Amino acid sequence: MAEGTRVSQLIETVSGMKQQQELQQQNQQNQQKILEDIVQQLRNMSTRMDHMTKAQGKRPMGSPPNSPTGAVTGNPRHEIVPQEGIQQVQLKSIRLEFPRFNGDDPIGWVYKANQFFNFHNTPA
Repeated sequence: MAEGTRVSQLIETVSGMKQQQELQQQNQQNQQKILEDIVQQLRNMSTRMDHMTKAQGKRPMGSPPNSPTGAVTGNPRHEIVPQEGIQQVQLKSIRLEFPRFNGDDPIGWVYKANQFFNFHNTPA
């Protein structure tokens, strides 16, 4: 009798394990589907970025899409310049104005002033 009880317990345990395995397989299939959707979205974004990059290649870097003069409005800090198969970083100047103190928030003003000096590598 004790032996029959053990066998029935083992059968119940195996049955429970099979159910858990099936649930895990379903979860894995759901996660795989989600992953495939994400990969497809990334491919779509990559394609759009390629199109945007090609369109941007017709204008100077940082110029707005409808700028006939090619004026740089964003003033990026640096630009990657390809040269004979080698990419080099070319620094561009950015005009930063020193923050004016208006009497409010002295700690914030000091923080902004420190950022200004750090950006320009001003010695202490």
